[in-house]
Amino acid sequence: MTALRDTERLGEARWHNNAVFQLRLNRAAAIRYLNAMRERHPQTAEYLDGAIGLYEAVMAALEGADTGGNALSSAEGRGALIAVIEEIVDLEGRAADALEKAADILD
Repeated sequence: MTALRDTERLGEARWHNNAVFQLRLNRAAAIRYLNAMRERHPQTAEYLDGAIGLYEAVMAALEGADTGGNALSSAEGRGALIAVIEEIVDLEGRAADALEKAADILD
């Protein structure tokens, strides 16, 4: 987050775009995988559904992430990106908790 707050170093918009693209790809794949796992292990459905919903929220948050050059060149744009990252960190943590609970059921 410190690097994003540093407006002296603008960074490369393409790197940020790539990170958003890769995370969206990974979360879309995770949603498909978790749906398949729910079919195979219905006893975990409550927790897998929770993780799926949280990953869908990550995807929605990424939709609004402005990683363009104009956003990265302003403190306001970087602040907005930091807010999206903080939201995603929270969602990802909660999804991990749900997945751990699902795994506990299968142990």
